[in-house]
Amino acid sequence: MKERAGEERKEEQKKLETIMERHKALIPRIQETLIKTECYWKCYSYGDDLLPIFEFIDDLRNRSVKEVRRALDFNGLWGCRTPSRSKAGCVTAFDALAVPIP
Repeated sequence: MKERAGEERKEEQKKLETIMERHKALIPRIQETLIKTECYWKCYSYGDDLLPIFEFIDDLRNRSVKEVRRALDFNGLWGCRTPSRSKAGCVTAFDALAVPIP
């Protein structure tokens, strides 16, 4: 009976050591995954922070274009409504703002 208990103990000890080795082998992989996860989280967080800023900038740009368009309409310079103006003489909001058209 003692021999059998000793053998079982050795087998169980071997199983435990195998599990511990497997765990130790996983630790670097887990740390790498944690680092990548943190990096991705920061990237997504940064992107989420940028969206309101982009929306604000787009809103300001649109307001500026409308304001320039109104000013040019008021002065009669917007578009080519009159037959006396040539196509080359037309002024657009992009020309007035010096924004290249993509």
